Amino acid sequence: MKVMRRSHDYVPWPEAKEPMQRVHVDFHTFKGIHFFLFADSFSKWIHVQRMVRTTASDVISVLSTIFAIWGDPQTLLSDNGPPFDSFDLIDFCTARDIILTHSPAYHPESNGYAERSVQIAKKSIEKMFLEYQAKDSTQLQVFPIDICDKLVNKFLSTYRNTPTTTTLRSPNDVLLNFKPNTSLSRLLPKVLKSNVQKFRDGEAVLIKLQKKSPPIKGYVVRSLGQTRYLLSFEGVIRAPHTNQMERCLHYCAVMI
Repeated sequence: MKVMRRSHDYVPWPEAKEPMQRVHVDFHTFKGIHFFLFADSFSKWIHVQRMVRTTASDVISVLSTIFAIWGDPQTLLSDNGPPFDSFDLIDFCTARDIILTHSPAYHPESNGYAERSVQIAKKSIEKMFLEYQAKDSTQLQVFPIDICDKLVNKFLSTYRNTPTTTTLRSPNDVLLNFKPNTSLSRLLPKVLKSNVQKFRDGEAVLIKLQKKSPPIKGYVVRSLGQTRYLLSFEGVIRAPHTNQMERCLHYCAVMI
């Protein structure tokens, strides 16, 4: 009698809407060398770190370095094995308001592009060794550490600066235009936004260029960001900060 195995339906993770919304981590061991793999779901940015040990403290050390550059992710996804199930890692994520999620068996079909990025990194590591071994006359069965680090960095440089088929931008390009999520940005975002005045295109405003000089009437051409506007006044185009601008409440009319 045949035993029919019921296939599992793996629901893919929802598409990330911004960098560091969800990141995936994993380990890969090849030729006796342990590699820690990190992938951002949105930008497709990946990191490969050679590890001497794979303890929770070592993982936390690598993550701390990554987060110091790119900010804290909203969700950290891993398999449910050690050291990702350790109390130390749970405490680390809790302190940073990071949701630590364990994926069942870390099934590639349930983790989408980020998992594919991890698989790309794994295959690239193995391919680099085989190419190095083919060029080396001694046919070494081990991966020399110095050569390993050099090849990994070369791979990361190429991968991070190559546009992906999903974003049509390189991972570095996406992340370098991203404002990192930090404890300070989480604490003050509403306060900072509430203090910034908003102006409309064509609106008449008063510009204070110098403390001792009277304000000058001008008009908003367009916004240059949250705190700067392109203004036209007295035949001159300037881009002052919003703290130099005031609304004309009584005698300035909005251009139509």
